[in-house]
Amino acid sequence: MKKRMTLALVFMLLVVCLAGSVPAAASEAEQEGGYKIGLCLSEMTNALFADIQKILDEKAKSEGNELIVRDAHSDANNLIQAIEDFISAGCDMIIIQNFAGDAATNVLQQARDAGICICSWDYALEEAHFSIINDETELGKTIGRAAGEWITENLDGKAEVAICNYPALSFLVVREEGIVEGLKEAAPEAEIVNRLSAGYANEGFTAGENFLQKNPDVQVVVGINDGGIMGVYEAFKAAGKSKDDGIALFGCDASEDALNAIQEDGMYVGTVTTKAKTKIVEMYEAGLEAVESGTLPEENQIIYFDKIVITKDNIDEA
Repeated sequence: MKKRMTLALVFMLLVVCLAGSVPAAASEAEQEGGYKIGLCLSEMTNALFADIQKILDEKAKSEGNELIVRDAHSDANNLIQAIEDFISAGCDMIIIQNFAGDAATNVLQQARDAGICICSWDYALEEAHFSIINDETELGKTIGRAAGEWITENLDGKAEVAICNYPALSFLVVREEGIVEGLKEAAPEAEIVNRLSAGYANEGFTAGENFLQKNPDVQVVVGINDGGIMGVYEAFKAAGKSKDDGIALFGCDASEDALNAIQEDGMYVGTVTTKAKTKIVEMYEAGLEAVESGTLPEENQIIYFDKIVITKDNIDEA
């Protein structure tokens, strides 16, 4: 009798366990659905790129999709490996920044041949279906003019200016040339006294220290992005500098850190928003719509960045 009761109890427990496992299996199946999107940009530690990763990850999860992220660390081999990983993972769409040029052509063609939607950040790639690009000269001129106009309004048009550039990337060289052109248009008597490579905060901090050592009278620092200028900002603060010393810093990208600094109404006077966070979502949505329709565009669809100067007076427009 006890044996029959024991067997019955075991059977009942088995039924309960099996019944309890059904919802879990269904949940796993749901998690396996959706699209896979690969994201690889030059340096994911860049303030703007970190914001982009967060935005796309939240959006993908909210739609039942999966964002797979790889950091290229500005190394062409890492970028190529990331694209190969995305192909192997069965990604439906990849978003990349092809700073590697022709070195990535073959693997990008493999991705295209595999039916993967290719979305390009900063470069109008022949292999891409969608690209977001800047008119780098005009973007640079917008940054430079903002700094020049400030110099004209606050320093009678004369100032020692330092530039945070990034010659490792060709498009940023063009942006720097635009900065110089825009600065000279708005403040022809301003003098550029130093230029140092600083695309990231740690580099910017070192650049800021060097500016103050070699050019102690520098009053305006202009950068190709906000990452480097944020480092300069911290270096100048550590040295006891403030807007009362006639210091003004100008960047680009409207990163969260930069906008917070601008709101403090101190040395960080302005940035230029390209509406990058809006544009990346626009490209993401266009790419997924093409994937869902099963028809990828034969020709590269170009999306252009905006160019809007942001100061404390219009920070809500960022």
